Amino acid sequence: MNCSTRCSTPHGSLPAHRTARTHAAKTLLGALACAAVLGGAPARGQLKVPQHYPTIQTAIDAAPTGATITVAPGSYEEQIVVAGKSLRLVGLPGATIVAPAHLEQTLLPLSFRRVVLGMLHGDLEISGFAFDGGRVGDQNQYLTGIHLVAGGGWVHDCSFTGFRSAALLPSDDSVAVLNWNPLSEGVGIVDVAVTTCVFADNFVSIALKGDDDNPNVTLARVFAAYNTITGLGPTPLVNQFGIRVLYGATGVVLGNTVTDHTYLGTDTFAVGILLGVAQPGQPLVLPRILCADNVVQRCNSGIAALFCEEALISGNAVSGGPFGFNGIAVSGENNSLVANDIDMSSSILPVNSGVGLLGLEFGGPLGYGIATGTKVLANLITGAEVPVLQQTGVTGTVLRGNRIRP
Repeated sequence: MNCSTRCSTPHGSLPAHRTARTHAAKTLLGALACAAVLGGAPARGQLKVPQHYPTIQTAIDAAPTGATITVAPGSYEEQIVVAGKSLRLVGLPGATIVAPAHLEQTLLPLSFRRVVLGMLHGDLEISGFAFDGGRVGDQNQYLTGIHLVAGGGWVHDCSFTGFRSAALLPSDDSVAVLNWNPLSEGVGIVDVAVTTCVFADNFVSIALKGDDDNPNVTLARVFAAYNTITGLGPTPLVNQFGIRVLYGATGVVLGNTVTDHTYLGTDTFAVGILLGVAQPGQPLVLPRILCADNVVQRCNSGIAALFCEEALISGNAVSGGPFGFNGIAVSGENNSLVANDIDMSSSILPVNSGVGLLGLEFGGPLGYGIATGTKVLANLITGAEVPVLQQTGVTGTVLRGNRIRP
């Protein structure tokens, strides 16, 4: 990897077509890996588990910053903390990190979550591991697989299963991969990438954000690409999310396959890819983000961009499934939906839409926001009861070149 590559960001002008988007995104991935993981310094040291150290944690404690730790096949039931170091953790095929039945809050006072692998004030590259959450969220509230706090990282070529409660508790807040960058820690904007991973049987698979207490300050550049995420299927017990990019983050969501996120209750909904807020009454602006070339199937809402600003949602293939009520939902200012393929023909719900532009009926400014200045261009919408739904209060919509099929 050539670490002299300058780190590009999603703040510049957005590419106009799919090939350029993919090339730019892969360039961004390489730059993020260099900047976030290596920090400009060559790797020093090659540590092996269990050949040199009996556990992953003892190897981390002994490793100098910049080192690579290689973990042999086997099951490792540990809680792991990396503090103040830049490291590479490489799992050989068959290396599995298992959540203990009872997890401690190892990242206090910054984070109260119960974490299998946590990082504070560092840069971390993690690859090759299987993470097994064991469905222990019932007795470990805020169960988390990987939690990056006040630092950057690249998680790739890993798998994550079982980060949820066994009973599918309505209060579940388990996450497989999560970052958080509190402004108070003074590290500036961090780069976080999650790529080519496989997720299944989790409440939330990927959640990327800045700082909860300073939601309108951009503190994270994120890149979620080429992941395969399978939800819990239709369930009346919990809503669920594949990818969430929340307050204080900007970046790219590209080429992911997200399926089977369906909630059968009536008080909320499950989403394949959620950009923006997760709860009503939070009018926080998510700055420019690119969501492109994703495949989203069998979700209540395929892609929801709420309170976004100048987002580009382009080239996605969204199929609602039997309980889908909209393909793509949008609120916020000056967002663009371009050349998406939205198929709602298998929905059994009496009311569904291909594109939903949110307004007063969905809570307005105190709910999930109002769409203004949205461009809906060259999309193919199939089988929707309402191809483009514009709720009361929606203004400035541009509709051009869309194809509607029964």
